[in-house]
Amino acid sequence: MFKGYFSVAAFILARTFASYSMAQTPTPEQIKMFQNLPADQQQALASKYGFSIPSNPSSNKSPYENPQVIKPRAESSGAVSSDVEEQWLKKGKQEELKRFGLDLFAGSPSTFAPISDVPVPANYTVGAGDEIIVQLFGKENETYRLRVNRAGTINFPSLGPVNVAGMHFSDVRDSLTQRVKEQMIGVRSDISLGELRTMQVFVMGDAYKPGAYTVSALTTISQAIYYSGGFGESGALRDIQLKRDGKIIRKLDMYDLLLKGDASNDVRLLPDDVVLIGSVNDTVSIEGEINRPAIYEVKQGET
Repeated sequence: MFKGYFSVAAFILARTFASYSMAQTPTPEQIKMFQNLPADQQQALASKYGFSIPSNPSSNKSPYENPQVIKPRAESSGAVSSDVEEQWLKKGKQEELKRFGLDLFAGSPSTFAPISDVPVPANYTVGAGDEIIVQLFGKENETYRLRVNRAGTINFPSLGPVNVAGMHFSDVRDSLTQRVKEQMIGVRSDISLGELRTMQVFVMGDAYKPGAYTVSALTTISQAIYYSGGFGESGALRDIQLKRDGKIIRKLDMYDLLLKGDASNDVRLLPDDVVLIGSVNDTVSIEGEINRPAIYEVKQGET
């Protein structure tokens, strides 16, 4: 439909411009009709009858411009400009290689408050200072918040003292549930852990700030190191010992955790445990176009 309209308009304008091309000026209506024609037809008429297309007085640019979908290619796609290359080289000189993993544990030394709102694993060992919540319902409806005393017992109303220290929480829960069922007829129970105890542990050796720290009972070796501010400048990430009563209980290589995701040796601590960080021995620097340029610790026998 529009194509036919434009063809008729072009024919009329062609005759009009032919008659006025010598001396007369087209009327405003004829100019408007000419402007409504497609650009190629406007150009064809202008070329044929020897006149130029007037530009927009307010702007020399077309009201619509095709967007630049593909940007011009650089002079050499494989080459880096001299300015960028110079900046890159300057940056490379300024940034020295750092020891791998050192920054991940860097922080401000801190002491953590008791924890009461985190999930507790079933194998958690109950000890003095832990809070056990007993909710009774049925014939009796009561809620008891029982604190484990220094003797390792809780004073359960109607049942008397119950020894729970040193037991896994799952065993404590099963034992209390069974005792309530047997000794309190018509009463059922729900057992959970409330506020967990705090304990003191020691982070020694080449730590950022060696010393004693008060931490949660769920704290692991790596968390204790983090609480102490991380590793010192000469602290070894691959030589960490957990000592208990003067004996080595576990050895931890942080590379297993950082590179393999293996946390099997990152065990939970007990009161008065000592986390001992050794000193760095052999290292190797790896740099260039690799994923993790850094200084890596090397154990004896590794290549």
